[in-house]
Amino acid sequence: MNVLDVLKRDVEKAFSVTLNVKSRKRDIVNGRIAFGYIARKHLNQTYEKIGNVINKDHATIMHYCKNFDGVYRSDQNFRNYFDSLVIDDYLLRNKESIKEEIDRLKFKVKYFKNRLKDAV
Repeated sequence: MNVLDVLKRDVEKAFSVTLNVKSRKRDIVNGRIAFGYIARKHLNQTYEKIGNVINKDHATIMHYCKNFDGVYRSDQNFRNYFDSLVIDDYLLRNKESIKEEIDRLKFKVKYFKNRLKDAV
């Protein structure tokens, strides 16, 4: 299981959705936005690799990443789910291996560095 599969499972659990279904429901789209943003911004994955995991093309993932800030600022539910996923150690609860735990900790360090950089 690679880091994107682990992230996908964790996002699906946090948002209570299935990311691969063909749907435009807001909660599913929000889960995809969170998945795409985290995978690109914090795990440095390519748009194509991210899209392959959730059956979307690279342009859709680019769109998700571009619109993340607006959705995060304007949608309280999205913000709550996203923050619980990232900040409340949700990604550390599923400890399948030490490598996955290390990847999650690296992600959290990058996340907080970026948040600090944005705040300054």
